[in-house]
Amino acid sequence: KGFQVSNTKVKEGLILFKSYKRWKRRWMILDDVSLRIQKPGTDKSKTVIPLLFSQCKPKSLKSEKDPKLFVFELYTPEKKFLFGCDSQKSMLEWTHVIQSVCDKEMLDTLGESDTK
Repeated sequence: KGFQVSNTKVKEGLILFKSYKRWKRRWMILDDVSLRIQKPGTDKSKTVIPLLFSQCKPKSLKSEKDPKLFVFELYTPEKKFLFGCDSQKSMLEWTHVIQSVCDKEMLDTLGESDTK
């Protein structure tokens, strides 16, 4: 669709990703325009989520089904994604940094439209 990922890494790490009703541990790479999801030990991104017009927030402090899992949601214009972390601190770090990238993308886009 003409979307390109960036080489500017903001954060990366191993967290849980809910795919087809199952939690899978995946390597996440957050850059300044997208979140890439990879199988651990591979270099190829299985899923790339553009962050323009997206919102990230904690779902709950603890998962109802797994009290050791701290869940957050990423809403994009097309889909909702669920992620899980082993600690509340990790969940809050991921949600904060993803939302910061989403906000920056929005401000950059609005700034570009003001100059046209």
